Amino acid sequence: MADQILQDKRQGPSGAVFESEGEEYELTPEMQTEVDEFEDNATILIHSEETRDMILQQLGSDPNKVQAVADTSYNVFRKIEASREDSGAQLNEFTMVTGSQFIVNEIIDIGIAAGVFEFEERDRFDAHSEAVKKYVHMGIKQGRITEQGVIELQKQLEPMMQQYTPELYKQGMQVANEAGLPTNGEQPQSNGGPVNG
Repeated sequence: MADQILQDKRQGPSGAVFESEGEEYELTPEMQTEVDEFEDNATILIHSEETRDMILQQLGSDPNKVQAVADTSYNVFRKIEASREDSGAQLNEFTMVTGSQFIVNEIIDIGIAAGVFEFEERDRFDAHSEAVKKYVHMGIKQGRITEQGVIELQKQLEPMMQQYTPELYKQGMQVANEAGLPTNGEQPQSNGGPVNG
């Protein structure tokens, strides 16, 4: 099953530009390769029969669906990251952000398809925020994320959060602060557009 999903993913649309509200990031071929490899590894891991069963069990055992998705996503993310660390490679901050979002969405889709829960768009945002917060907390505690790494991670996260409404942006900034990420304290424009700064 994982092989078919991976094949479908590879046949889907791909591009070398990451867009957020008002900004574009040109991905270098190396960054695009790392993102693609991360998503391929995540797809294979998440949709393997053994892991999928474990994911569904974890999702069904916690009544707080947002926290269940965040915790499960963190565990999957760390498995992939640890595998890279064993081979002497580290993820760049862009892959950390896009990779965590990819994993959260895959796990939510599995839960919805299996009838474990229903998920609103805001719930997806909350689950991704909680997963990133846990990743940063644990990364700092275990020495995997340095102060410079935290700053770089924040630079990748903030433009992504600007695409949300001011209310969700404010919530995202609060999550970032709780996770130890520096923020400039500014609010987005009333239309949810990018922050001036």
